[in-house]
Amino acid sequence: MQNPALPVEGPLHGITVLDLSSVILGPMAGQYLGDMGADVIKVEAPEGDVTRAVGPRRSQAMGALFLANNRNKRSVALDLKTADGQAALHRLAAGSDVLLHSIRASAAARIGLAYPALAALNPRLVHCHVRGFQDDGPYGGRPAYDDIVQALSGLAMLQKIAAGEPRYLPSLIADKVSAVHAACAIALALFHRERTGQGGGRWSTRRRARCAWRRTRSRWRPARPAFAACRRAWASTPRRCCASTGSRQKRSSGWRAAGLDRPDSAQGGRHRRSSP
Repeated sequence: MQNPALPVEGPLHGITVLDLSSVILGPMAGQYLGDMGADVIKVEAPEGDVTRAVGPRRSQAMGALFLANNRNKRSVALDLKTADGQAALHRLAAGSDVLLHSIRASAAARIGLAYPALAALNPRLVHCHVRGFQDDGPYGGRPAYDDIVQALSGLAMLQKIAAGEPRYLPSLIADKVSAVHAACAIALALFHRERTGQGGGRWSTRRRARCAWRRTRSRWRPARPAFAACRRAWASTPRRCCASTGSRQKRSSGWRAAGLDRPDSAQGGRHRRSSP
């Protein structure tokens, strides 16, 4: 049942977003904006986003990975290596609210996608450039696949606590977390524009977002290991049992409430040693 207090169109209804990003990080951020009601126009090269060919598909060039990150979008194909393609893009940017892209800074400047050039066309434009590393850093301009960012941020080493050796998470977590950061940055930039009338440039990097997320874990680590022995799915019948509590007292009452006989959870053993 729909809540009558919520707008049917979504909070970003009336906002036009040009999404020139590809693969996962940028497309997922654009998808979030579309979920919130924005009109997202995905701009692709004539050959299309590379993820169109990834995963199972019922229709040609409509792979599962592409569909998973590009719902709620319209699509247009432009060859930005040509003057006509660049002119068409600039016309779209002049009437848009947000431009999101993941093109390298040097290449973006060559085709007129740098923020100063676009701000001259549309001062109210919110410009978001998502990339792996800061351009002025030691890794500036280099590609940043998810596994690389997991390693540089320390996330892969963090898994040693649970697995005994460094491992990557079985998910593109760096892209996904950074996509949330980018979508939030764009939404806040739009809010700022409502107050000031001015757009602005926003830059989001995967490594910075992932390192900031891990930092809370690093500062907490000396106090209590997050991957304690009790922090796992317990074998039971007919399926595994997952439980999480904050203290020995809560853990004991939790096992009793669940009707499970685990005396070691209350009287000692691995669980007691891991309690704060």
